[in-house]
Amino acid sequence: MFIVKENFLYGEDYIEHTAADEAAVCFMLFTGKPFGNTAAEPESINRLFEEMFGFVKRCDGFLPAYEIVCLHTGKWRCNRCLCTVQQYDGSIDDFIRFFVKNKDGDIMGNLYRPDINDTVRIMELLDNGACPVCDGWEDGLGNTCSPQGWGKTEFFFKDFKPIGK
Repeated sequence: MFIVKENFLYGEDYIEHTAADEAAVCFMLFTGKPFGNTAAEPESINRLFEEMFGFVKRCDGFLPAYEIVCLHTGKWRCNRCLCTVQQYDGSIDDFIRFFVKNKDGDIMGNLYRPDINDTVRIMELLDNGACPVCDGWEDGLGNTCSPQGWGKTEFFFKDFKPIGK
């Protein structure tokens, strides 16, 4: 998936409505103008962005004000609890969701992120060894991630014993 990233003096922002399967379509969604070569590489489009919008001076150097980046779905494994975190593949609505499996391969629950910026931040945390289960993340719906699962009635009523009449 390609998306336009805006670089700021102190950060960045991914412009969600520009998400597309091709870089040229991403360009069109952002500028409203078609890009001549529909099979264009992001590098050639980024050179045009640099001409159109210039650069941002940051402490780590000069960056283009806007650039098209390619985001890939990922799969991560925690070495502490052996759970697996994987992104759903498909549309932007799928890209911002993750599912978590325990070491036996059973789905423990889903993680929902509100937007692409939060999704990219979660991907960076996972790349650096973070784990939603070990670190007790919130799933995006108010449930805390735990080794037993989350957001499931069998988890919340695990020790439930019916009272007889």
